Amino acid sequence: MYASLLVFGLVAPFIFPAFKVQLSILCVLIILAITWNIQGGEMGYNSFGNILFYGLGMYLCASVQVGMFFPLAEWTESGGEKTFVHTPVQFFQGIAVGLAVAAVIPAIVAGLIGYSILGLRGHYFAIGTLGLGVAAGEISGGIEIIGAGQGFTTPPFPNVGSLEARGEFFYYCSFVALVLTFIAVKSIYSTRFKLVLNAIRDNEDKAEAMGIQTMKYKIIGWMISA
Repeated sequence: MYASLLVFGLVAPFIFPAFKVQLSILCVLIILAITWNIQGGEMGYNSFGNILFYGLGMYLCASVQVGMFFPLAEWTESGGEKTFVHTPVQFFQGIAVGLAVAAVIPAIVAGLIGYSILGLRGHYFAIGTLGLGVAAGEISGGIEIIGAGQGFTTPPFPNVGSLEARGEFFYYCSFVALVLTFIAVKSIYSTRFKLVLNAIRDNEDKAEAMGIQTMKYKIIGWMISA
């Protein structure tokens, strides 16, 4: 089954050429579902705040991609009207570094927030994480260097190949990220870590009585989920 899905994913842009953007978004949503399940499904802590880490990763990736080569403040101040042109090397190098930063920093932020919010349980935790998402939107709307309320214009795709090549590039980036995420999470689920998360979900007090450092594992689980 996995082989069939892999083959379908590889040929999907050619079978549905008019839906490359939608297929890319689908891959991203599947990644979000897989990673959210670590915390919400396996650990039993339903979070409404993971959009914070998703948005933080997007802003970080775009900011790094621009800031590596051009003044970020000038880029965002003009609202996209003053566009600096990346060379193909700058564009792809910037997006590679940006993706790496976007994978690491949100996990660190999740770990820092986790120390304070993961002491809550049940509905209290869910409501607390809902507040995180709302607060993140309000805070980002006031930070001028990332565009504040007007948003952030991402660098245009370099003039390489055809217009179809742009859609295929972003689709395959999303698809590769999905495959790697699936492999990583499946590997995690084959370890003792998954059993500890299940113990926390089933009865956290009993897990603590058995000597499991539940707070540590909850923070790690949320960091991976981020």
